[in-house]
Amino acid sequence: EIVVRIKWEQAPLWFINDARLDSLAEVKASLSQIAKVNRDAPITLHPDPEVPLGDLIDSYDVVRGVGFRKLRFATNMALGASTP
Repeated sequence: EIVVRIKWEQAPLWFINDARLDSLAEVKASLSQIAKVNRDAPITLHPDPEVPLGDLIDSYDVVRGVGFRKLRFATNMALGASTP
C-alpha cells in the first residue's frame, strides 16, 4: 500500500510513505516510478482537513493520471464520533 499524505503549512506538503516531496511534480515523478513496477498497488490519499479542495483534486488527478487503478481516501474521524 502507498500512502500519499498531504499536509498543510500555508502551502501543501506531500509525503509518500513518510518521504517528503516538495512539489506535485515530485509526487508525479515518484508515483510514475512506482507505477512502472505495479499499477495495481493500492493508493491512499490522506489529506489534512485544512488542505484546500483544489490541492486535493490536483493530487487526485496526478494519481489517476499516472495510471493507478486502486485509489481511496483516508478520513479524519473526530474523536468520540459515533459510527452507525
